[in-house]
Amino acid sequence: MLSREEPTMIIYRIATKEDLELLLDIRIEMLKIVNNLPLEYQFDKELLVQSEKYFMNGNQTTVLALDGDVIGCATICYTDVIPNYHYFVMFQLVPFHIQWEN
Repeated sequence: MLSREEPTMIIYRIATKEDLELLLDIRIEMLKIVNNLPLEYQFDKELLVQSEKYFMNGNQTTVLALDGDVIGCATICYTDVIPNYHYFVMFQLVPFHIQWEN
């Protein structure tokens, strides 16, 4: 027989400076997993320092998904690229048009 548990509500919110320790923990865990490192691996302190600086001052937005605990995290990194010849030509040759339908 299937259990009829109440669905868990997932809350999404933008991380703040108060979430810094949590963000660093998530970042370190993710780096270990994607690089196939043992969970007890210790990263160089400079990586931790630079990650902290990035979260505090970087051009980014981090969104947390929570259901009481953190169940997901996404960081959107914003990058400005100075226009160059190829960039300019590419966007002239490939017109970009959006048409909204009602």
